[in-house]
Amino acid sequence: ARDGANDVRIVKRDGGAVYWSATAAYVDPSAAEARRGSRTLAIARRYAKLTPVTVGTRLVYREEPFDGTAAPGDVLTVRITVAGSSDWKYLAVEDPLPAGVEALRDTTAYPLERPESLRWWWGSQVEYRDTRTVFFQERFDEGRAEYVYLVRVISAGTFRAVPAQVVPMYVPDV
Repeated sequence: ARDGANDVRIVKRDGGAVYWSATAAYVDPSAAEARRGSRTLAIARRYAKLTPVTVGTRLVYREEPFDGTAAPGDVLTVRITVAGSSDWKYLAVEDPLPAGVEALRDTTAYPLERPESLRWWWGSQVEYRDTRTVFFQERFDEGRAEYVYLVRVISAGTFRAVPAQVVPMYVPDV
C-alpha cells in the first residue's frame, strides 16, 4: 500500500463464490527513536550492512547504511529499539526474519569497528527460531531498550521484512 488513499479492486471470473477481507495496520517506526515514558509501547527496527575493514593489523567490521540490497553471504546488523513507560514488565520483542536470511547465534567472527555500538542486552532470554528472533525482557526500568543481533543473507531474491512487535506477555489486549 502507498501513503494516503489506496484502491482495492476485486475481479471474479467464471463461476463460484468470492470471499474477501481486508485489514490495515499503521506502523510508526520513528516513534521508538524519540519516545520515552509513554504508557504506549513503540518499536523501531534498523538494518546496517557489515563491511570488512582493516584497522592496524586487525580485521574488523564497519556498519554501513543499508540500501536494501544484499547478496548471499552478506552479514547485517539488526537494531530494534523499544520505548515506553518504565513500569512495564515481562515484555516479548519478536522480530520476524525476512525469507532468505538466518540469525547468527555466534557473533565472535564479526568484531565490530566500534564495539560500543553493540551494547550487550541484559534481558531474561533470547530465542533464535527458524522464522524469527524473540527477546524476553523481564524488567523495563529505563523505559527504553535496544536489542542488536546479526543475520546472514543465505539466498538471493527480493524480500520484505514483516514489522517487529513488542507485547506485554501477561497483559491481554495490549
